[in-house]
Amino acid sequence: MQIVEQVGQERISRQLLTLIKHQRVGNAYILSGPLGSGTMSLALNFAAALNCKHPGPDHSPCGTCDSCVKIKRNSHPNIHFIFPSPAGKNPKDDDPFAALSEQEFGMVQDAMERLSEDPYQGIEVESATTILISMIRKLRKDLMFSAGEEGWQVVILYRGEMLNDSSSNALLKILEEPPGKTVFLILADKYNTLLPTIRSRCQNIPVNPPSVEEITQWLVDCYGVDRETAAYYAHFSHGDIRRVKEFLSSDMKAESEELKQFWRYLMSGNMAALTQWVEDSHKQFKKDKEAVRRKLRQILFWLRDAQLIREGGSPVHLIHSGFVEELTRFVAYFPAIDYLKIIRETERVIELTGKNVYFPALIGHLCLSLTEELAHARSGT
Repeated sequence: MQIVEQVGQERISRQLLTLIKHQRVGNAYILSGPLGSGTMSLALNFAAALNCKHPGPDHSPCGTCDSCVKIKRNSHPNIHFIFPSPAGKNPKDDDPFAALSEQEFGMVQDAMERLSEDPYQGIEVESATTILISMIRKLRKDLMFSAGEEGWQVVILYRGEMLNDSSSNALLKILEEPPGKTVFLILADKYNTLLPTIRSRCQNIPVNPPSVEEITQWLVDCYGVDRETAAYYAHFSHGDIRRVKEFLSSDMKAESEELKQFWRYLMSGNMAALTQWVEDSHKQFKKDKEAVRRKLRQILFWLRDAQLIREGGSPVHLIHSGFVEELTRFVAYFPAIDYLKIIRETERVIELTGKNVYFPALIGHLCLSLTEELAHARSGT
């Protein structure tokens, strides 16, 4: 079984358990995959399998022994977490937390609490931009003088791409002479963001995001979501389980109604309503950037669905499967839309929302481009 929630990744799970079965566990692995793909879940379940007191026939963890329970609670002395943290004032070389203010230390504790509740949240500490060398030096001491339990020492290094040159070199020294029965699990967004010297000491295990079908089935089985809605969430998530969980706690029905209203404004050329929509989106963007990006992705998927219908595709492949009637009318009303052009423009806008671009101008330009394209498509010019 798995001691923490894990969506998909069955092949990698079997691969890691096989290493235990054949006693071929190496010193260091890089689990390279985007945030929300499940690298932390894989690492925690592997750590549990290595230290479980009553493993199954396939060496999977039992989930109930004291070792498994401690790992679920992030309290096992054999499991060491390395992660980006604030530097604080006058940081010390061997204690990454000594220089933190009470507020900063509280943020670290909150991040660890979130991890114990949901491994897909990772260890995200506000204002943390790098993995400090002091954290690596503390790890070295902890491994040398560990009074942990019998079993494997497991180092889970989160956001390996945030290692700086100093902390990378300090880590490399440990990897060059690793303590016995110790395994490093370096979680990185992209494999190439790590120094070549570190990559050369580790075995890379690429982690792809779970598929739409895996996410859909998980939502149906674990959350009781109806299959149509589950597939809708899965498509929108791009394999990021964190995003799926945001959908579960958001009002997607209201967002869907807003999407239909947005297209009514465009189709009717109601510029006053569109201007208000831009202003409202700007206010929302200041509070919740991801919600606005989700709104823009809905626009993008509407266009892709409309293109699919125009090309004679089956409605079962639509992302907005609940909008078949509206999409069919849209395609009939605007038969000459250049979908490739406006899909690319919408993708560009979504990408730019993550950069330092003035949002009202960006989103206003998108509305203008869409309005002009609809006018051309309707007139046939």
